[in-house]
Amino acid sequence: MKITKLLTLFVLGTIIMSSCKKDPYKTSHPDHGKIEILANWHTEVEGFNIPEKYTLYVDGQTSTIPTTESVFPVLLKAGEYPVLVYSNSEKVIIAPDISTVAEVKVDKDGFINGSIGWLFVMSDVIGVEEDMVNKVSGEMKQLVRKLILILKIKDLSTPYASVIDESTLLTGVVSKLDYETDKIISESEVKVKPEFRRESTGEFIASLDLLGVVPDSKEGQVLSFKLLYNDGGKEKTIDVKIDLTPSMETFNTNKHIPMVLRLNMLNTEGEIIGWEVIDGGSQAVIWSLNTDD
Repeated sequence: MKITKLLTLFVLGTIIMSSCKKDPYKTSHPDHGKIEILANWHTEVEGFNIPEKYTLYVDGQTSTIPTTESVFPVLLKAGEYPVLVYSNSEKVIIAPDISTVAEVKVDKDGFINGSIGWLFVMSDVIGVEEDMVNKVSGEMKQLVRKLILILKIKDLSTPYASVIDESTLLTGVVSKLDYETDKIISESEVKVKPEFRRESTGEFIASLDLLGVVPDSKEGQVLSFKLLYNDGGKEKTIDVKIDLTPSMETFNTNKHIPMVLRLNMLNTEGEIIGWEVIDGGSQAVIWSLNTDD
């Protein structure tokens, strides 16, 4: 009986001692390391919401997680790796295993969608250690800039005017961008259709998300549209065309700051228009106006 009790105590003691033995590993992946992204989403866009998801590309692997999380599940052997982190948008295509080009789909008529969402990118080189969550911190650089166009016609009652959506056109924008260098690809020059909405303030506002514009475009950044209005019970249209190239020459820089352009049209018959660049500078320009009776 004593021998049995002693044996039982010995077994229990062995179990207790083994359970108190310190685990030599810090993580559940002792032979690999993981990456944690500490991202700073830097933008001055009013009402901006952080994208729902972002993707890590490292060592030929991609992993996408919600932006509410920071540790990616990719397992890596010890070593040095270049890493790319980018936000996800259904309308901006990125294939880092093929090229460093971000691309927006172009339709058969050479137009892109003007509401492509956001593209933020961060790249770095990290030394990965096994049995660790390796941290990478940095700024998610904004590569899509918001363009806001505001049209005000001073002598026209807003309820009796509208912009004909099918007629709107802005030339000299791009569909491709090198996201590593933030350089536009001029050969990808396309057009976009701004969609103006009428506000209670008497203004028409259009908002666009663009990768950039072509500085040396032959057409330049030209905005055109047809304005329909009621003149004493009779409908009339005005063809409006303006060269925005001088005002948009800095569009490809400071993309975290929206570019807001206000067009003050003095009247429906005149040609001299006030053009104001909200984020710096102002100038007077001449619109080409044709009234169709």
